[in-house]
Amino acid sequence: TCLNYRDRASLASTCKTWRCLGASSCLWGSLDLRPHKFDASMAASLASRCVNLHNLRFRGVESADSLIHLKARNLLEVSGDYCRKITDATLSMIVARHEALESLQLGPDFCEKITSDAIKAVAFCCPKLKKLRLSGIRDVTSEAVEALA
Repeated sequence: TCLNYRDRASLASTCKTWRCLGASSCLWGSLDLRPHKFDASMAASLASRCVNLHNLRFRGVESADSLIHLKARNLLEVSGDYCRKITDATLSMIVARHEALESLQLGPDFCEKITSDAIKAVAFCCPKLKKLRLSGIRDVTSEAVEALA
């Protein structure tokens, strides 16, 4: 779709017909939030529209923390930029709520606070995962790598 998320969301304020159209899953299959401030309040306002969301791109650790508020249980791809401060707890919560993930990418800066524990959580929660890219992780244990296999 050529409409940005604000235009899609504002369709609901026009009339009942446009409200139904604005909630249509065909408009909400993919969402690129990188150019916007994505926080908990925005996640709450978008949550009901994101039930059929498959692809999500975001920027920053605050956005990562807000992902858990979306009702996007069918997410297949998550891509986050500049998530240097993302923690094991946040990553574990994201994968626990999005078990259908096939692709998880966080970078290009180093994810310094991610440990083997989070990688094990990814392996446990996302059995369909085909692509995992977590930039700059250090000291990953062989046990965590084996859990991904």
